[in-house]
Amino acid sequence: MEDIKEEKRRCGLYLRVSTEDQAREGFSLPEQKERLEAYCKFNNYEIVDYYEDAGISAKTGNKRPKFDEMLQDGRDGKINMIIALKLDRITRSIKDWEMLMDYSDKYSVHLAFVNDDINTTTANGKMVSRIMMSVSQNEIERTSERTKMGLVGAIKQGHIPHSAPLGYKHVDKALVPDPDTKDIIIRIFDMYLEGKSHQKIKNILNEEKVLGKNWHDSAIERILNNESYLGDFVNGKTTSNPVLYENVVEPLVSKEKWEACHKQRSKNQRHYERTGTYLFLSQLKCHDCGILLGGHASEKRNRKYFYYKCNKCNWYLNENKVEDKLFDVIIELYQKQKLLDNYYTPFIKSKIDNSNIDFEAKLKKLNEEQDRITKAYVKGILKIDNLQSEINRIEYERNDLLKKKQEQKQYEKLDFKVDDLLLLNDEQNIDYLAKPEATFNDEIDYIMNSKEAKKKLISKYIDTIEIQRHGEDFNIIGIDLRESFIKEEYTNHAKYGLPFESNIFKINGYMVPLNREIKTHEQALLYFNKLQDYMKDKVNCKLNYYETTFNLKDNKGIFNTLNANEVIIRLILLRNDKRTDDLDKEIYNYNFGAISIDMSTLKKEYNFNYYKFLNDAQKDALASIREAYATQMIA
Repeated sequence: MEDIKEEKRRCGLYLRVSTEDQAREGFSLPEQKERLEAYCKFNNYEIVDYYEDAGISAKTGNKRPKFDEMLQDGRDGKINMIIALKLDRITRSIKDWEMLMDYSDKYSVHLAFVNDDINTTTANGKMVSRIMMSVSQNEIERTSERTKMGLVGAIKQGHIPHSAPLGYKHVDKALVPDPDTKDIIIRIFDMYLEGKSHQKIKNILNEEKVLGKNWHDSAIERILNNESYLGDFVNGKTTSNPVLYENVVEPLVSKEKWEACHKQRSKNQRHYERTGTYLFLSQLKCHDCGILLGGHASEKRNRKYFYYKCNKCNWYLNENKVEDKLFDVIIELYQKQKLLDNYYTPFIKSKIDNSNIDFEAKLKKLNEEQDRITKAYVKGILKIDNLQSEINRIEYERNDLLKKKQEQKQYEKLDFKVDDLLLLNDEQNIDYLAKPEATFNDEIDYIMNSKEAKKKLISKYIDTIEIQRHGEDFNIIGIDLRESFIKEEYTNHAKYGLPFESNIFKINGYMVPLNREIKTHEQALLYFNKLQDYMKDKVNCKLNYYETTFNLKDNKGIFNTLNANEVIIRLILLRNDKRTDDLDKEIYNYNFGAISIDMSTLKKEYNFNYYKFLNDAQKDALASIREAYATQMIA
């Protein structure tokens, strides 16, 4: 092979800057070009071509078009020498460098690096290049370690190194909930829990022109799978080694709601709702085999029938029969939802969300933005399609702000305290005891609801319903409520002091609500007097107040000595510094205040089955409404 010293050196000048190099002195493309040209002129080298890769790192795997073109020119004999400013302009990987050394030997294309004073035309130059490459790779690995450590620290402080997802915004580098958009995310999770598919949610958002954008199924799926809404962050999600950081941002949905949605996703994949609205799809579980029942529908004489089938045990359930057996439970949930909608939710919203929003400033900003894009359209800068999209978005945001502004005015008029909410709760319970027609009216309201509204209610509260076949009939042997709404109740109790009820006592066949807030004797008595005053002139009944020590082990206390006409409607846990918790003796004594209603002041006879109080006309009316709904006379 002819000695290269006797051969004219035909050079390819390689120039590269990565994004992080742009601001570093001495690494601009013009300066690299100037230095390399001076080097070639001094050595009397011929410059054949320039190869520029701008904004590309030398990291292994990165595509560098001009670098690849230069290597090909070396293979074709167009150049026989590659010159760059520094070694790291070519690569920082020892592996890549050794491959380049093999390339150099095979095609007699040598390399020179001006600032590093390296030339591979000699054995000594090759040795020095390998040493320099080892130092360079060590430096980049140490820098990577420092960067990762800094990144971990920043992420743990909530400084997420990515653009903010919908529902969040960056404030001082931290990712925080965006009050303008977070409700959209919460609503998407709630709709999915209600049993709506990605497509159905997409259609609803598009029909309402939410944010003025065109929503797609994939966008809904990405939102439901984004760990940020749970309060977590996954770094390197698309890599082979993703890293999960838990609890680094304020969550928009609880862990329980997140898990419930992903559990719902698993159910939906097996039982996709295609033929209409099923009240209990993905919720009925066969007791014998443990699998979820699938949905089936048939149509006869313009009337649709919905069924559920256990594919393993091969038996069917009629949806109407399931609803009938669950009717009392569903009505209790309906009554609970009324309490939440009418009092609890407004109370929470009066404390949060809109209180810190400057509505006038935001509305003014939207008006200015609309003026700007309208002018851009007039000047021909913005196309008509983009103009309409932006106008839709601004209109949605304006309407949303006006709605929140109106709600805030209403909330500011509320003067609720926590005890007031408990009073409203007890008032509702007393009404249902004292006025059977109140429950009757709730039944009518529920029955007249659309099927979608009924499905929404059932899905919000109920996770699974265990069904056991019994001959041609079936029994409901267990109902699991969603953990997400239980956790939400507990969270609202902890954050805002809302009443948190536990039905752990069953007295005279009736579940008694226990408020978990501990009160002193004076506070409990004050509450009883407030309830008496509150109920005065509302119902003609007598309330009694007792205090007792109740032993959980022996189930003994004053509750066992109530007269036949008394029903306890509220238990209050009293502070007791002398309470005994001796695990060895298995004694668990608790002090309670108990508020009861004397039913003899209402009726001469009382039975917990309120149907006994309905007259024949009311019973016939209820039966007619049920039948009318079943035949789809009521939509």
